Amino acid sequence: YMVKEGFILHRWGLVLRHETRFTLKNIQSISHRQTLLGKIFKYGTVEIEYTDKKEKFRFVEYPERMIRIVEANRS
Repeated sequence: YMVKEGFILHRWGLVLRHETRFTLKNIQSISHRQTLLGKIFKYGTVEIEYTDKKEKFRFVEYPERMIRIVEANRS
């Protein structure tokens, strides 16, 4: 996952590459969840709620940092 100016870019796949962009300006709320192992190994799930859907980004390294970056780039 990468946070760029105005959107979040999600890329995955080794042989077949996929890419999805999520706009930052339509975000209603953003939160994160971490298990005990997630806190130890510094990863978690970031949940972003839009007006019509909810996206979950799993296994995000340093989820609090991602939230701060998204919040700073939303406006």
